[in-house]
Amino acid sequence: METYSISKKLHCVYELSEAPKNLKVIDDWRDGSIGDWVKTDDMHVMQVIRKGSMLNQGRYHVDYIGTCTGTFIVNDNTYMDSRKHRNIYSFSGKKTPHEIVESRKEATTKETIFAKYIAFGDPPETAYLKAFGTSSKKYAKIKAFQLLKTERVMTKITEAADEVMEQLGIDAEYLLGTAKEIVDMSEVARDRLNALKMLYEVAGLGKQEKHTTITGAMFQGFNPENIPELELKKKEVIDGEIKKLSTKSSK
Repeated sequence: METYSISKKLHCVYELSEAPKNLKVIDDWRDGSIGDWVKTDDMHVMQVIRKGSMLNQGRYHVDYIGTCTGTFIVNDNTYMDSRKHRNIYSFSGKKTPHEIVESRKEATTKETIFAKYIAFGDPPETAYLKAFGTSSKKYAKIKAFQLLKTERVMTKITEAADEVMEQLGIDAEYLLGTAKEIVDMSEVARDRLNALKMLYEVAGLGKQEKHTTITGAMFQGFNPENIPELELKKKEVIDGEIKKLSTKSSK
């Protein structure tokens, strides 16, 4: 017998010959419901702890059964074994949720919305709460910074920033001119220092890592008259992305 802890609750996996006699075991695991004990294809007995339907790879719905060792698609071709899978919530059982997020190449719709909130100046935690709808601020903070480490999300942030900059007529030439005016005319040492820092960073504008830095600096330097226009553009872009997400979810 093996035991596995799931959400602080122990679950047993018995060899068929050692299963308690009082257990009612369903021979075909595909017929099991939550709470039922089922026989696996490798002649073990374990309990169904999850059952439902999910969208597989965003294309079609599949029924599944979950146990303490893995998740299995309900069809005649699936082999349910008793071996503990590396990721018990994945059909493949291979990558963990963290690894899936890290390795994904294309940003999802929600990740794109998250990136746009970031580009428009929201803190990472707030952007995640808005984009993904979770209620845990601690979880949102962890996940937000995980996303900010991925190239696909950083690319989306840069694209969103560039789009708004173009709409507002703010480019490298504008920034350089403004920064130069501050350096030449400001009597405040901190303002001159910050302007010089921007000029130094803009000198590396052709490099991807510098470009991301400059994007952040751009959004800290809007004139007051730009703010209403920025907020209007922000609402238009985010509302559009949310509409796209709703359309995808309804299909």
